[in-house]
Amino acid sequence: MRTLFVLLIYLAARCFGFEYTEQELQEMQEGLTHWSELAENPDSIPDGDRIATLALGLRKTADPSIYVVDGRAEVHQALRDALMKTPGHALYFQENIRAARSQMKSEPDMTTRQGPLLVKYNSAQGDAFKTLELLPSPETVRVLGEFLFDVEDLVPPSPPGSVDDRIARQRDQGYVDNSFRAFAAFSRLPLLSPPAPQKRFVSVTDYERDSNAWCLWFEQIKAGKRTFRFEGDPQEYNLQGPVGVTAAAAEGSLKSVTPMANSAAASEEASAKRWPLWVALGALAAGVVAYVGKRRAGRSGI
Repeated sequence: MRTLFVLLIYLAARCFGFEYTEQELQEMQEGLTHWSELAENPDSIPDGDRIATLALGLRKTADPSIYVVDGRAEVHQALRDALMKTPGHALYFQENIRAARSQMKSEPDMTTRQGPLLVKYNSAQGDAFKTLELLPSPETVRVLGEFLFDVEDLVPPSPPGSVDDRIARQRDQGYVDNSFRAFAAFSRLPLLSPPAPQKRFVSVTDYERDSNAWCLWFEQIKAGKRTFRFEGDPQEYNLQGPVGVTAAAAEGSLKSVTPMANSAAASEEASAKRWPLWVALGALAAGVVAYVGKRRAGRSGI
């Protein structure tokens, strides 16, 4: 599906007069080479910057509009593998979110609180959850599961008999609560047999309907009453790591199962069946100008 999406963007760009210049294509290739080298040698990145740097590359290579050249998927996989081998790859983002929120809420000056510190908190949330949904690991499940119960910033329900204005009040607050963001990330994490239907884009209605199922699922895992698996991986996990099957046995079993990349492709194909192609084509014509601008901005700075 992503290959088709890239092709549609390319064709739309040609139809609307946008073409990739040789310089742009060269910049894309240089960018991928840069991320590939870091993925192959993550120890070359200073310890304090390693997780953030690899995560930035992971998010950028996940977007097919930023590097429309061959090799993006392979570099993305290499970055993911390097990041998941890094201890604390999920806890790092949990700590960033909590630190940014604490700093924002403890600031007495409202101008500073609602200005740069709010921006910092929103950025910490965005980077964290966009990265975690791309990292199928026990540490990710633990961090997202704990955030499911973080409803500190969830606005209260509207009074009975009144107009439900929770979305407007949440928007006025300036940031989304971590529980909803964790729910959205879980809905995109490639889990096998999730406790509720997963979808690319979730709504408040989805959250209200399915968040309790996710919370119960995580509580059972945390209590040691159940394990979980990721798509394309035969290994069972708990929050501490692999269980039941040794890593060597799991590696051998991978030869007889569908590879992760193929599983992801199948998932995207299923999504394509659920969403008629003509909807994407209709939206594509209206948004191509803004999209190409986003691609160029996202690729800036490698």
